[in-house]
Amino acid sequence: MNPGYALFGLPNGNGMGFVERGVRVTVIEMEGGCPLHGEIVLQGSKNAVLPMIAASILCTGVTVIHNCPVIDDVKCMMKLLRKLGCRTELTGHTLSIDTTDIIQETLEENAVKEVRASVLFMGSLLGRTGSAGLCFPGGCSIGKRPINYHLDAFEKMGIDINIMDEQINCKTAKLCGAKITLDFPSVGATENIILAAVLAKGVTQIKNTAREPEIVDFCRFLRNMGARIYGAGTKNIVIYGVKKLHPIEYTVCDDRIAMATYGLLIAGTGGNLVLHTKERQTENDIRILACTGCRLCVKNTALIIKQKKRVRPVDFIKTSPYPGFPTDVQSLLMTVLTKADGKSILEENIFENRYHTVSELIKLGANIKVKGNRVTIYGVGELRGKNIRANDLRGGAALVIAGLMAEGQTKLEHAKYIARGYEDMTDKLQNIGAKIKSGSE
Repeated sequence: MNPGYALFGLPNGNGMGFVERGVRVTVIEMEGGCPLHGEIVLQGSKNAVLPMIAASILCTGVTVIHNCPVIDDVKCMMKLLRKLGCRTELTGHTLSIDTTDIIQETLEENAVKEVRASVLFMGSLLGRTGSAGLCFPGGCSIGKRPINYHLDAFEKMGIDINIMDEQINCKTAKLCGAKITLDFPSVGATENIILAAVLAKGVTQIKNTAREPEIVDFCRFLRNMGARIYGAGTKNIVIYGVKKLHPIEYTVCDDRIAMATYGLLIAGTGGNLVLHTKERQTENDIRILACTGCRLCVKNTALIIKQKKRVRPVDFIKTSPYPGFPTDVQSLLMTVLTKADGKSILEENIFENRYHTVSELIKLGANIKVKGNRVTIYGVGELRGKNIRANDLRGGAALVIAGLMAEGQTKLEHAKYIARGYEDMTDKLQNIGAKIKSGSE
């Protein structure tokens, strides 16, 4: 085992939990009701690094990614790279990928099912070899998340697609640029099309693209490799195909969802937190924390979050593609609003199964009503600890927040999901005064 892994959550190889200090974590126990104080160093972005890992196979040689979060999704992507014939090494927060050899173009079902971002190997394999095969990808059960946008775009680029049962096989003799308009600004589809386009012959124009900061960072990564990409962060991206890319060293941007998670934790529990980041935070990054009544101060690259009062309710917030309110933060905010001083309404417009967390919050004493894609949250005086269960990554993190807001003891089962996107969460929370521990059932 690489010594750089010792302090961080590692996948056990079958998606059944993560390892922390020698213990496979499936349960988190906590005692809440106390304000938290301290400092946390923010991790690198999960949603930015995963497409970069897929993109590494577009060139030959060793690509080095710094500020890489040590999370289960990264470990799963590394395992997929090794299946393809690449060599990987993760030391601390530096990931090295040697893509000199690609020995196969098809990924087996079990490995692909562990991580949603595995679908991005379609675009990069097509760019590198002209052929790609994998089953439909996995990830959290938060909705249908079809990949028809990806496949429709690939067909326009001259790719033959054959689907049998759960297996997708793509092949092309000549990858060509095309004009593509997405019906919805899908992050995954935008990334996959870019991956296929950077080495395609001619020009690819993508309209109605995703505009998330992670897309911008991903495109910057590819441009540093030699790609010609214009318009990242806008609704229209243009890619001029090049003949080859070269390996680089690159530092991943901060994880804005992790930042929102720890910030909303302080909004719910009260206290004082200093978040150390690599970049100065923008108003869009921190506006939701201000809405809950937190006092915020940005000093260089540190974000200081203070909460002394009861959470402020929000009249109405709906999830929508960037720069709108992110769906990944919806369950986190909903949790904090369970103790707000009044009524709040949230509307989910991205994934249909984002409300798994509601039933668990109700067990703790929350007053939440669901109608269609809307929830109405009536703030209560207190939550009480119970046994609850995580169903997905962000919902799991939300329930950790709930457990630390609740009076008494809370036991969170199926905590394995949290390690998919959060690096060493329980230790970070212990360091700011949380009464929390993790273990196995």
